Amino acid sequence: MKRALSIKERTYDPGHPSLVTGLKNYASVLRSLGRADEAGEFEARAASLPPSRSESAA
Repeated sequence: MKRALSIKERTYDPGHPSLVTGLKNYASVLRSLGRADEAGEFEARAASLPPSRSESAA
């Protein structure tokens, strides 16, 4: 899952819905594994990304 997220980060613009969803999903997995500190880092990254251009045009 982490490799897929890395690919998304290289492929999509920051804030792309797929990237944001991937970050949130990875955070959820980490949280369910009891790794709340790491999960918080990914949640913060997802929250800090700017909206994608396609979203702001809608």
